[in-house]
Amino acid sequence: MLLIALAVSGCQTQEDQTAISNLDNEVKQELKTDSEKTKSQRSKASLSAGIGLTNRSKAFLRSQPVTLEAAADNSKRIFRQIMGIDSSAQPMTQEEIEKNLGDLFAMSVLRKGTFPDTVDEITAAINAANPELGQTSYVVGEGSQIKTNIAPRSANRDLRYVIIWPQESAFDLQKSIFLSVAASSGESSFHQVIAWDQNRKVFNFYERARAQNGQPAFWSWAGDSTFSSNPASAGKGCFDCHHNGTLLMKELKRPWENWNSNFANIAAGVVPQAVAQQNLFKDMASAERLEPIIETAILNSVRNRINAPADAKKISEYLKYLTRNTQINFESSQVISSEAGPSRPVKAVPLNFFINDFALRTVLKIDYSAGALNLDGKVYTDYIKTHDFKLVQQGPGGAAYTAPGSTHFAYFTPAPSFFDGASIQRLISRKIITDKFAASLLLVDYPNPIFSMKRRSLEKYLDQVDPAAADFQAEFVEKVRAGTQNQNECDPTQLQNCSPEQQFLFYWDLPDDQWRDEAQKRITKYLSAVVEKFNTTEGAEAYLQLLVSRQKEFMGGNGPQPNANFRNWPLINNLAEFSLLLPETDLSLQRPLEMKADGTVAPK
Repeated sequence: MLLIALAVSGCQTQEDQTAISNLDNEVKQELKTDSEKTKSQRSKASLSAGIGLTNRSKAFLRSQPVTLEAAADNSKRIFRQIMGIDSSAQPMTQEEIEKNLGDLFAMSVLRKGTFPDTVDEITAAINAANPELGQTSYVVGEGSQIKTNIAPRSANRDLRYVIIWPQESAFDLQKSIFLSVAASSGESSFHQVIAWDQNRKVFNFYERARAQNGQPAFWSWAGDSTFSSNPASAGKGCFDCHHNGTLLMKELKRPWENWNSNFANIAAGVVPQAVAQQNLFKDMASAERLEPIIETAILNSVRNRINAPADAKKISEYLKYLTRNTQINFESSQVISSEAGPSRPVKAVPLNFFINDFALRTVLKIDYSAGALNLDGKVYTDYIKTHDFKLVQQGPGGAAYTAPGSTHFAYFTPAPSFFDGASIQRLISRKIITDKFAASLLLVDYPNPIFSMKRRSLEKYLDQVDPAAADFQAEFVEKVRAGTQNQNECDPTQLQNCSPEQQFLFYWDLPDDQWRDEAQKRITKYLSAVVEKFNTTEGAEAYLQLLVSRQKEFMGGNGPQPNANFRNWPLINNLAEFSLLLPETDLSLQRPLEMKADGTVAPK
């Protein structure tokens, strides 16, 4: 999987407003091709002179066969292996190649008979075939901020490169190639390419299978965006993390917890010396330059995935963007954990921890207000120490090293994803659903923007509605209403204690000119209670415990105290690939926790 791991900070602000307003513009016009006038002169000169290429890479480029037909062995053929569909890798026929592989990586490299093996060879092949594009490299690593007094620079910090073409200053999605590889002293054992096919409007996924058991290494097509929703392949192979068939960057906004950025530079002195000397590392760009590229790719995927009139078979799939989290992003404050203390509060705790601010305020335009979400620095540091927070790098034989404390930036929390918010906006703007219908679903259990079993329970009514119904919304409402027949009466003053069905119908049954005002009043009251409790030690500690609970749900209950009660979101749990992403603690939670509308925390 293309590991682009994320963190969003503080309250949703102008960045979210800009990103989602861009989606409205996407509905009206196609992405424009970037002008070639700004192509990198440096890239041309470097490639011409062979700068940055090893002698092996130069020799490799000179030795490649001209056509696929000239290949004498399987290492010079394109294979197909889509997990869940193909039991083994099979060579693709010319007809399959022409039908499916129209992206720039296939057209300019693989289909030209060039089959690079190493990172140097891959970058050399792409640059030689497309010298006008230029490349940009980025570095991410969950252990990238761990000091050398904890782990020597040779220790595993889960470092990866993400390399993009065209370079970020002249990026054009229609010509884009994304390469993800491990950043290591030796040759990376993981090579994945994702490239945009402009004709088919999908991303193609490729992997380089390593040589083993006497078999040569080979390139395989692992599927395209459409296979992420194919029941046979969804959640498997590349799509065990790329759930929606598009790019994934878990830490999508500042301060980009694990990325090299202006907020947290990855120092050469903490990485292996061989890595520090690599051009990809020395030339690494900052994550804030990658963020808009990833958002553009996601918006483009959403636009091509969701169209109107909607395919009847996809209605239930689309509505799951409202009932569950199909993807997760991460957010944090911008305060470094180790710097928090009596004189340094943890300012701007992410509002999306408490509510789906992106969807409710930005997309649905519910104009509620929220006070300052600042956590007392001493309460935070005392809690971290009392409950033995630590980052543990797990190795084959157990813990390789342990870094006391929490994540680099304080209050690093799973949060609703940009993809889901953009998808909801697209559903509304294409008139597939109304804003009131979207709000009625999202306002069910709204104090829990992620991992809500209550919202997910409404999916059973999606399965009861004929997807080809003339008015899908009306039939869904009818099914939900029928589901309340044997339920106790709902007290609107204690709405969160009502059933999910009753919460949905409460907002749906309000007049069209009143539901926003009602939602605004309830959310403002809830957030006021949150701010009040956040200013007390007891309340702040309860929210830190809720933070740990949500981190455990993201991890699927794995860790030093495995607990199957937290294993409710298997696709999301696939994203928990690196043990250094989230801290271990001594908290013994038996069940997941949830937020209440009065700002209190309780077991689910």
